[in-house]
Amino acid sequence: MRLVFQKLQDTGLKLKPSKCQWFLREVKYLGHIVSADGISTDPDKVAAVAKWPMPTKALDLRSFLGFTGYYRRFIKNYLCIAKLLHVLVADVEARCMEYEWSEACQEAFDALKTRCTEAPILAYPNFDKPFIIHMDASGIGLGAILYQADDDGRERVIAYASQGLSKSEANYPAHTLEFLALKWAVCEKFQDYLLGAHFTVYTDNNPLTYVLTSAKVDAMGQHWLAALSCHDFTITYCAGKKNIDADALSRIGWAGPGVQEELVVIPLEGVRGMLDPSIQEVPVLETVVTSAAMVADLTREEDQQQTWLDDKDWVLIQCQDDVLSLVMALLE
Repeated sequence: MRLVFQKLQDTGLKLKPSKCQWFLREVKYLGHIVSADGISTDPDKVAAVAKWPMPTKALDLRSFLGFTGYYRRFIKNYLCIAKLLHVLVADVEARCMEYEWSEACQEAFDALKTRCTEAPILAYPNFDKPFIIHMDASGIGLGAILYQADDDGRERVIAYASQGLSKSEANYPAHTLEFLALKWAVCEKFQDYLLGAHFTVYTDNNPLTYVLTSAKVDAMGQHWLAALSCHDFTITYCAGKKNIDADALSRIGWAGPGVQEELVVIPLEGVRGMLDPSIQEVPVLETVVTSAAMVADLTREEDQQQTWLDDKDWVLIQCQDDVLSLVMALLE
């Protein structure tokens, strides 16, 4: 208490005794519960979410999204869950489309209510300790989580963040998206925590680890580097399977609601096998990702029956094909 009073005196602030509370284990403040364990949502506030009726018009849905958005820092995958509802509001208000409440909308609505009532307790930031950021980018979104290790060495979440991509950003190549995610997480979402503090950024994109040193970037990249230059941090490569938290925040159902395309993986030996008929046995599950449906088309029964072509005929056909000729050149 002496430290608190000293800070108040140093800054010239005064307290009104009738509005002060003393010796409390937790305090309600702006819809949050502040306690020794951390910051959590106010049960009295989020209890209303559990009873929230199904929105029957865009205005009601916007009110619901505004309320849940206030607690988005507590909700992992908030963007992933709420995107369909945001799209519905935008379609009605901006594109004058009909308000259609689908089963997928109901599932997203129920999921948000559940996540609000089961929100975790976020840790307090300690500006004397280094911060940790896990970040990732996918073709349709960015994701980041701010961590800090406690006295026992456990990484505790300070805040979650996720954001969709604009139409132009969705056309960026993968390495530019990862660079964008770095700039967005450091210079926008978590800047208030990170200014003046040293922190480590973990990414599953290995080339990004060289962006601050030897990488050559374009004019846009130079602008992002200038913004990042205000911060003291290091970038560390983390394999994708160890970066699943940020990866999940950046990925939203890109194949469409309720659609999950099955993927198979073909190694380099498999690609060579497709081009070279002399190779009979090759493994087909490890390196190059392609659609299972595409593989099925390539191995149709009627195609397998056409065995009358000899090796020279196959080579000639492959060289004349626009796509295969490029692949053959790369493999050579």
